[in-house]
Amino acid sequence: MCPAPGTRLAPPGVEGVMSHRERIRRSLALALLAAALAALLAACAGPTGGPGPAGGIRGVVLLGPMCPVERQGSPCPDRPIPATVEVLARDGAGPIIARTRAGADGRFEVRVAPGRYLVVALWATGMRRQSPAVAVTVPAQGFANVTLRVDSGIR
Repeated sequence: MCPAPGTRLAPPGVEGVMSHRERIRRSLALALLAAALAALLAACAGPTGGPGPAGGIRGVVLLGPMCPVERQGSPCPDRPIPATVEVLARDGAGPIIARTRAGADGRFEVRVAPGRYLVVALWATGMRRQSPAVAVTVPAQGFANVTLRVDSGIR
């Protein structure tokens, strides 16, 4: 008995043969499943593949003085500024460990592992200004707090 015209024959032991379109659909479905799994794993992992640091450094960046002469009874407080904040190793050598941006209110938070660091604020509007480096120690749990003061140059 001969097969009907256009009928495909399966090799011995194979129930049926997938069409080209079915193979493409199955491959696409597997690729989408793999991509979804990879995205889920990436979303659950920290930067090193595990949870990120539980603590870090919080602070505020202030610009001052804001008045050429400060007078009793006429306050002229330093003002918060949006600046770039960099965290360096305590000895100041090596690469920047972390970088973040303070908001318009001058506040910032950066997560780093417990240890000893130098923190500096960089502010550039016309002339680049920088705060002195401040030494901080991040505890095993929680955050170290720091105030970074950028000199306005007003005297």
